[in-house]
Amino acid sequence: MTTTPFKRGLSVNLIKWLTTATGRALCAAFAEHKLDVRLRGDYLNAYRAECSVAKVGWQEVQKRAVLGIHWKYLANTPELLTGHKHGHYCDLALSAELTETYCSSLPAILRAVEGYIDEEGRMGAAVRRGEP
Repeated sequence: MTTTPFKRGLSVNLIKWLTTATGRALCAAFAEHKLDVRLRGDYLNAYRAECSVAKVGWQEVQKRAVLGIHWKYLANTPELLTGHKHGHYCDLALSAELTETYCSSLPAILRAVEGYIDEEGRMGAAVRRGEP
């Protein structure tokens, strides 16, 4: 039997960025909106009922934090559609200004997400909240 080594861990640079004022502001917004934040390999994801509203990672070459989000969740926030687009996703370089824009736009993003949450997502979110 072949085994795959378990690897999960954020890069040192992403951890350092998360401790900056900008990184702390992003994490505070996730907490304020009661998002489910999970470590996934070398990035973290913030979910609302199993819909990813933020994939935060570190771009080593550019030395910056980047937030990826599906473009359909940005329908009500055209100011965030300025990021690099690849496929169905938009990557936002998390400068202090763009992070502030994302955080203030999070309520509109979450309203857009509501239309994409299925029954399994609602049930999963309820279970994580400890509801029957």
